[in-house]
Order: sequence, then C-alpha cells, then structure tokens
Amino acid sequence: KKDFFEVKNDNEISREVCCKEYAITMFSHIEKENKDRCESASSQRRSRTNSNEIMIVFPFGADGNILDQAANGLNEARRALLRPVKEENREDSQDVQGNNDSSTDDQCKTTNAINNKVKSRSHFLTIRQEDFDRLEKGEFLNDTLIDFWMQWMIQKEDRIESPVHIFSSHFYTTLKEEGPSGVRSWTAKKNINIFEKRFIFIPINQNLHWSLCVVVNPKEILKTQSLESNENEVDDSAVSCILFLDSLKAHKKNTVAKYVRRWLNAEYKRIIESNDEKVFNKSTMKVYAPVIPYQNNSWDCGVFVCRYAFALFLNRYQEFTYYDSASEGKYYITKNKEFKFNMDDIQRMRNEMKSLIVNLSSSYENFKKEEKQKAKEAKITKNAATASTTNDHTTESGKIITTKPKELDQIARIDNFEVTQDGYTQHMTPCLEQEI
Repeated sequence: KKDFFEVKNDNEISREVCCKEYAITMFSHIEKENKDRCESASSQRRSRTNSNEIMIVFPFGADGNILDQAANGLNEARRALLRPVKEENREDSQDVQGNNDSSTDDQCKTTNAINNKVKSRSHFLTIRQEDFDRLEKGEFLNDTLIDFWMQWMIQKEDRIESPVHIFSSHFYTTLKEEGPSGVRSWTAKKNINIFEKRFIFIPINQNLHWSLCVVVNPKEILKTQSLESNENEVDDSAVSCILFLDSLKAHKKNTVAKYVRRWLNAEYKRIIESNDEKVFNKSTMKVYAPVIPYQNNSWDCGVFVCRYAFALFLNRYQEFTYYDSASEGKYYITKNKEFKFNMDDIQRMRNEMKSLIVNLSSSYENFKKEEKQKAKEAKITKNAATASTTNDHTTESGKIITTKPKELDQIARIDNFEVTQDGYTQHMTPCLEQEI
C-alpha cells in the first residue's frame, strides 16, 4: 500500500494503472492472509472437541429481563434493546442516540409493553460451538451469526408496528436464483406489508464477502416520482431509495439493486394490486453508496455488516428525506455519529458478540431445565387426573372391580394413588380384576 501511494503521488502513471496495481497488491495480501488464516483455523479445528454442541437456540422465549441481563455491560447489544425517542419528539435527531451510556439511558427506556415476551418470531437459530468459534479474530462470520445479530436487534420490537423489517441472509440468494416468485412466501405467508416499513435490511453474501442492502421508504415511491419532476418540492419530504453498504466495495451495487427492484415491483403488484410492473426503476428508486467506515483486512466484512445495520437501526425513527438522497446519504450516514467507528470498535464488537452468546447460553440452559421440569410436572398432573377419573365397574356377580396401573420401574405417588408414567390402563383385562 505504501509503494502504491508513493507512485500515485509522483503522477508518473495514470490513476487507472495505479488502481490496478493497488488491486493486485491488495489481492495478493488477501490471498496470503487467507492462507495463513485457513492453516491456523484448520489447526484449531483439529484440536476442538464438541464442535457440534448446541450453545443456544435463539430466540428461546426469554423475557425482557433476561435479555437485559445478557446485554449488561455490552455496548451495541445493550443499546439495540433500548427504546429510541421517536422522530416527532426529538429536537436534534442526530444527538439522541449517542455513545454516552448515561445520556442514552436517560433518553431511551426499554419497551415495557413487550418486555415479557418475544413477539412474532420469524425463525429459530441454532448456534453451535463451531459457529461461536467464528467470532475469533481472523475468522469469517457465517450466516448463523449474521442472522443472530439481526434477530437480536429486533427482540423487543413489535414486528408489525416496527418501522424496520429484516430478512435472513438467504433471502437475496433465493431472490437471485429463483426470482421474485421464489421469495413471495417470505412476506405473503406472514402478512408482512413492506410498504409500511421505513427500512428493509437485506444482508448479502457472495464470493466469501458480506455487504448490506437497505431498502428505504418503499411506500414513498409515487411521491419520489413527483419529486423528481418537481424541483421546487420541499427538501424534507420522505423519499424512496436503496442504500448499499459494502466495507470492501467488492459487490456490484447496481446488480444488487436490479434484483431488489424486481422484487419490489412484484410486491407492489401483489399488495397495492397495481398493473404497473415497473414502478420501481433506476430513476424512481436510485441506489446510493455513501461514504462509510471500511475494513483494512479480509475477514471483518460480516462484523461491518452487523455494525452498519446497528447504526441504521438506531435511526429508524428519523426520516430519510429528499435532502438526504440529494447528498447521497452524506448527512444521514457519513456524518452521523453512529457511523463513526473504527477497526478497534469492530474487534470490540466481535468480543462483545461472544460475551452476549455466552451470557445467553447460561440463561438458555436454565430455561431448558425449567421447561423440562414444567413438562415433567404437567405429565404427572395429567396422569393423576387420568387415574382419578378411572371408573369402577360392577360385574354380573355383583363384584366391584377397577383397573390397576401397569407395573413400570418409575412410580410417582400422588395423593393415595400409585400412578405410573403412562397412567391407568383404559381397558378391562381379567387378570387385572381385583375385588374391593
């Protein structure tokens, strides 16, 4: 890199040649880093045991207090659970979500209305030891970890009323391979109206690299069309667009936007019931790649995607306007304090994600024990109820008989009954008749 900038400053060769040489140098460094990382990772995996051991299944029905305890002392994980001051109530939207913990605590409170339950869970994630190991320095984050972080951010959100919708990392892959029809059920079966959302997060994984595509204000598409034709329109009007955040600039934003627009048109036709098949196009739904923090290695792209999503999530009640699109997100993103982070913050976030999973793992084990105990007690209660409702029968000779439980090893004594785990038999057998 040093040689490249020295050559570039001498102005002896063109910018195009400089960039080409820099790219060659960068990729050679990446190849070396990948080789060293793979050799190190391979050695570590050989020495690991229980790599398939399940650490947590998330979400697991933990209440708000357990989530708060798991995130205690962690920066992003804790702040993601806080309730932001909505746009209409704040005087300076850029200063509401600061990094100062005390001021943030004063301004943001946990969502009490949904503190005791997780609403509308989209899917469950199983985090194993091998997934957890990918949070070590030099390791790539996989789809499980990306999806876990996205799910974590919206744990206290009402999925219907939230201005944010987050797709899993498999959404874009399916969209690209099967087209809009392949992902129709992702919204239709869950009655999700994307035109009621301000942000739609679409994590993208291609060629061993992560990036984040964000659909902004899709419901404002018709207003955006009028803004494009009327330069005198007010600058603070909401606008539709696509934000593309890539920490290496390795993915082609226009290609991604092409597939996303096709999906938006299909959703518009399904939900709005319109015959206009191309309401979302290059002119009405522009794609912007604002200046953002970039990685200086080849393995932190996944953590960057999580951090980008977190920064936008904190600003979910701040409108993205025509003024913001005109500056290509300069003021909404580039100069936003939530996007002021560096490589040290990225490494810290890696470590905090590890701590979060460890903390949740402890709660998950307790949760499993409690659920197992509840299931056991429910079974015993059910068996007792079955035993208590067993009818006596009178034979033709006038004898009163009753059924007797099967002989099993485990017998639970409830009241004055001896009840097996399977309860009393429900049929009459001569050998089981007993005179009372």
